[in-house]
Amino acid sequence: MKEIIFNRKEDEVAIIAPSSGCPNGKEKLMVGVNLLESHGFKCKYDKNILSRNASLDYFSSSKKQRIHEFRSALFDPKVKIIWAFRGGYGASEIVFDVLALKADEIRPKIIIGFSDITVLLLLFWQKFKMPAIHGSVLTALIDKQANMLNSIISVLSSHEIKFVLDPLNEQANNAVITSKITGGNLAVICHLIGSTLTIDTNDKIVFLEDVNEKGYHVHRYLLQMKNAGLFSGAKALIFGDFANSDDKIIPSIKNFCSEHLTIPAFTTQGIGHLESNYPIIIGGDAEIRNRNLTVKSPFGLI
Repeated sequence: MKEIIFNRKEDEVAIIAPSSGCPNGKEKLMVGVNLLESHGFKCKYDKNILSRNASLDYFSSSKKQRIHEFRSALFDPKVKIIWAFRGGYGASEIVFDVLALKADEIRPKIIIGFSDITVLLLLFWQKFKMPAIHGSVLTALIDKQANMLNSIISVLSSHEIKFVLDPLNEQANNAVITSKITGGNLAVICHLIGSTLTIDTNDKIVFLEDVNEKGYHVHRYLLQMKNAGLFSGAKALIFGDFANSDDKIIPSIKNFCSEHLTIPAFTTQGIGHLESNYPIIIGGDAEIRNRNLTVKSPFGLI
């Protein structure tokens, strides 16, 4: 995989809002821009971002505007990083409008986001063959995940990242696995099943996270993935944080692993909607060894 280099003197960060907006969105946008620029990043955004002119008020703006922001960032030769403003809901409404694009039409870029942005991360890796960063959106960086910016910069600077793993089944004990890694938000991944962006888990280490989902919701989603054959060719499954769930979440995950999985399964902390949401490179080279997950970075920062 060819390294993607971001030059802070020449390259730019495009901030897009492909999903939901939020109260005081324009003010938060400026706080986020100032934060990134204080670390040497040049930022740009469309003048109509967060225009809230959509027919449904949970979108940041109209579908046309959100597609325009995304396509403009993709084709702008100065943009090397595309950073999502917020998750929520909406990226899956626009992603299929850019599927006709070919990888050789787009210069190498890095996209950053998580939660609803999972769909765009999978687009980058599976369609454009560009690794993507599952990491904090801009609104999270100025709020409860403010301590994650240094970790993202570290990954952009070609440093690997590590997670401590706890085995969930017998197959996970003493497991040594080297593979590409993919994953993201469980609900979004399940909503894509059957589409041209169904997650490719074959020979991959897969990580999952979610928020506001009860234990039985998570069990049902996992069963859907299993019945779609998405675990049959996977190398391993890692459960990140399932924030704001109920007291059935851990028993539900453990039950699924014991009843339905034949691949190594682990839990870890620091992936998801809690205060710690460390960056993972979707499409990155990863290794599980000695109950640790190590993900290498294909990026460089100068």
